[in-house]
Amino acid sequence: MHLGNINEAEKRLEQALALDPDQPMANSSLGLVKVREGKFAEAKPLLKRAIAANSQNYLTHFNYAYALSREGMDANDMISGYTTEAADEMRAELRKAIELSPTFPESYRLLAFVNLVRNEQIDESIALTKRGLSLSPGRGEFGLMLAQLYLRKQDFKSARELLEPMARGNSTDKQLRAHAQILLDSIARYDEQVARFKERQGETREDGRSNGSGNIGGQPLGLKRRGDVANASTQPEESSSEEPPADTGNQIPIRKPEAGEEQVRGLLVRIECDPKGATFIVKVGEQTLRFRTTNFNGIQFTAYTPDISGDITCGARNPANPVVITFHSSKDARAKFNGDVVAIDFVPKDFELKQNPEVRSQKPE
Repeated sequence: MHLGNINEAEKRLEQALALDPDQPMANSSLGLVKVREGKFAEAKPLLKRAIAANSQNYLTHFNYAYALSREGMDANDMISGYTTEAADEMRAELRKAIELSPTFPESYRLLAFVNLVRNEQIDESIALTKRGLSLSPGRGEFGLMLAQLYLRKQDFKSARELLEPMARGNSTDKQLRAHAQILLDSIARYDEQVARFKERQGETREDGRSNGSGNIGGQPLGLKRRGDVANASTQPEESSSEEPPADTGNQIPIRKPEAGEEQVRGLLVRIECDPKGATFIVKVGEQTLRFRTTNFNGIQFTAYTPDISGDITCGARNPANPVVITFHSSKDARAKFNGDVVAIDFVPKDFELKQNPEVRSQKPE
């Protein structure tokens, strides 16, 4: 297997298991082969049998957790979320892998990833990622993971300190540099929005009410009411406990598209999260559209209905939310997404956008 002859390795291991189906090392090794082949459903029972035999091989526990983590991912390595049971099982196996081999960095990174998807144990995940980075200095993927964890905590200073060297570095990994720059750009947009928010804080508000507040993916979400100015990461100093009445019809002052922006009204049915960002799945008539962001902080969220508050998390929206999406359209017919999200307005059910253009779905439903 290590010499690259996967087919021969698979044949020999199957012969071994024919002689002794419960042999831990053969189950573990064949499970590893299946993981390398991307056959995660076939790998799981093999690795589980090895674990049941009290395997002390850290790779057995790591690969079982890795196979579990791949369940539900699409071809683009996107995951909408993990159940509590799946997350707990992966955490237990990864902690066992760390106990058996504290110097294997990938266990720390996968455990941090599970927590990032679940938006749980973020402080612990920062410590885990730092430990992994200390074991594997200079690994860009660890730096990106750590930066995203800092962004979840709105620690933009620490995130920027990590991202700036990566974005301007001489690394041959162009994708790494591009991703770092995208995250830096989102922080810059956030800073601009905060500056505008502070400038307007003293202005008389149209309805005389305070900003609402909410949360997306565990990050504070500025829910802008009519006449208010807020953004995805700014919470007002004072929040009114009284809910404003919902606006109806086209009286709502929906954000006007700027140059290069488009808008569409539809139903937000799902938010899919992955290590590189999130995808908002929106139904517009018979179309299913996919809008992408690399970081929640770059999106302006606005609520014109009293039912949007608290946590807005990754996964299915039940019930689906009427929204107006402002986006930069993808002009590439081969693109996997219809555009990059700029703003999301949560609107009443009877709200109609005056112009709701047909947006061609770039990806089959």
